[in-house]
Parts: sequence; structure tokens; C-alpha cells
Amino acid sequence: MTSDDTAHTPADLAIEVYTAPGRSFTSAATLEGPGDLPAWSPSSATLICGDHDAVLVDTLITYDQVDALADWIEMKGRGLSRLRHPRPR
Repeated sequence: MTSDDTAHTPADLAIEVYTAPGRSFTSAATLEGPGDLPAWSPSSATLICGDHDAVLVDTLITYDQVDALADWIEMKGRGLSRLRHPRPR
């Protein structure tokens, strides 16, 4: 390995997962006991972070979930990057 190789060594990556709480919804089903309240499963988004930038894998659905996710990403202190998909030729 030369000094030129070490100057371009990639940074370590960190993977962090944000999990939004489950959400209840209205259902016509008859509730039969505790724990029968209908609810959506919790949703998650993954942030892959380098030293300066991060890439978000998946996102959430509702405005309040996305706002909370954006606040969480901002606390990480990284610039949110985007992937560019190659155009078909």
C-alpha cells in the first residue's frame, strides 16, 4: 500500500435504524379483550453514515413520521446524500 492509497481509504460506515411507533386504526372488528386494539406494525428507516454524509434507505409514510425522521437525521450531523441511478442506454 502506498501513501496515495491511504489518502483515499474509505471511512468506516455506521448503520442506524429509526423505528416509528405503531399506529392504531379504526376497525369494524369486535374487540374481545386486552391487546385486540387494531394497530399497524411499527415502521423503520435505515441510515447508513460515513464521516460527513449519510444515505437513507427507505422512508416513512405519514407527515408526522417523516417530520420525526427528519429531526432524527438532523441530530446525526451528517449531510443527507442521494444515490444516482444510472440511466439506461
